[in-house]
Amino acid sequence: MAPGATRAPTRFGGSAPGWIAKILLLGAADALAVLGLITSIGNEAWGYATVMVVTLVALNVVYLPRRFVPMKYLLPGVFFLAIFGLYPVVYTVIASTTNYGTGHVLSREQAIEQIQSQSVRADPDAPRFDATPMRGDDGTFAGFALFEPDSGVLYLGTDEGITEIDAADASLTTLVTTGRTFVESAAGLTGVRAGDARSLPGYPTGTYEMPADDGGVFTISGAQAVQSTTTRVYDPDADTITDTETGVVYRELDGFFVVDDGTRLSPGFRTSVGLDNYREVLGDEEFRGPFLRVLAWNLGFAFGSVVLTFAVGLGLATVLNDPRLRSRRHYRSLLIIPYALPGFMTALVWKGMLNETFGINRWLPFDVSWQSHTGWAMVSLFLVNTWLGYPYMFLVSTGALQSIPTDLKEAALVDGASGFTAFRKITFPLLLVTVSPLLVASFAFNFNNFTIIWLVTGGNPRAVSESAGTTDILLSWVYRIALDASPQRQGLAATLSVLIFLIVAAISAVGFKYTKAYEEVR
Repeated sequence: MAPGATRAPTRFGGSAPGWIAKILLLGAADALAVLGLITSIGNEAWGYATVMVVTLVALNVVYLPRRFVPMKYLLPGVFFLAIFGLYPVVYTVIASTTNYGTGHVLSREQAIEQIQSQSVRADPDAPRFDATPMRGDDGTFAGFALFEPDSGVLYLGTDEGITEIDAADASLTTLVTTGRTFVESAAGLTGVRAGDARSLPGYPTGTYEMPADDGGVFTISGAQAVQSTTTRVYDPDADTITDTETGVVYRELDGFFVVDDGTRLSPGFRTSVGLDNYREVLGDEEFRGPFLRVLAWNLGFAFGSVVLTFAVGLGLATVLNDPRLRSRRHYRSLLIIPYALPGFMTALVWKGMLNETFGINRWLPFDVSWQSHTGWAMVSLFLVNTWLGYPYMFLVSTGALQSIPTDLKEAALVDGASGFTAFRKITFPLLLVTVSPLLVASFAFNFNNFTIIWLVTGGNPRAVSESAGTTDILLSWVYRIALDASPQRQGLAATLSVLIFLIVAAISAVGFKYTKAYEEVR
């Protein structure tokens, strides 16, 4: 290309190499979207399939033409916001209206399949078949040829079912060593010896079952196929499961198939329970009492943590803001050490220090029940959280104090105000203009400060009759219900998560609205 010449633009704008690069990248993205769409349709995940279709259309509509320039930059952010922000929220809300948990993990269809497969019994009167692995024209596993020696009938069995084929057109051989019939070829397929079958592409490594017309299955065992029947049969018209041996009929109730006497079949399945989880948390005495107690402690812990960390951080920042103090930089560096260390490691160190047998009690003139007494356990949490949180407040307050003009304080002192009065009337209100939103954010953080609670006290001490410990916050209680209880109840835990979100959102909204009052100080 001659000096000073420009690349020829394409009809969609931009140079040809840039256009080619865009087409290649867009093609790769489309290929991934199509692959995800095919996988979603194959698994009958229609929600994910809808997302893939919308993504595929949006990619091409936004990035192919020259228009929609702002959307070219906004689309990736909107996409990832939907995946990592909106989807977890929507999924949690949906889960809160289900009975998801121990015994209710599978879908309804999967549970029915499991119940029927667990009742499969080998029929002692059913004939045995000599089984031969078959290879197709493409060289892969194509099923089993099943030959019944007594009747001379030949079948081809796959994971889709059993089909009778003409034995007269097949090539059969009786093995001298076992006396079983080996199918050399049948229906265009070729038999494979037992020693070579495992190297056949697609050959099943585990139990291979082929459904029969009567609801039973043919199971391959060695070189034989045995017909088995299920004693529990699902009737899709009546929506019931019948035990064919006893005649008992099981009907669906609360995520299980049960009979009138309460006997139920396992496993259960996920099903919608509407607002029952919310009624249980807010109305059932088993959860209402612990919920209100945990909520009260949660609010007190979050508010107290913010007050203590802010008071300590602001106090140290005020002291070190005095220009007459020497080595201020060294002091500040030392004071932020707790902020530089990993929080979980510091919490575990404090837990060891607060051990009632081997901790700091050895140097105290009296024993303190840091872990076993509710009051002292709460004190220990405030102590550890203040140690971890004051450096952040110290840094924030230091920056805010340095941004306040010194002549305002000097003018107040000239007018006869004391140092405390100048701080209370001038410095502190101006400081709140900057730090108030951060205090609201700190409250929200401490409201969900699971790490400190779980590592220091584990939510204990715990009352025997209640599901929550006396130092549990809502989030640690959610973890206990979802993963640390028996049975685990993820649906109920999702309900508590939704309530936590609503509580934090309401408190944060009120806090941010209140902080606007300090804007008038500017």
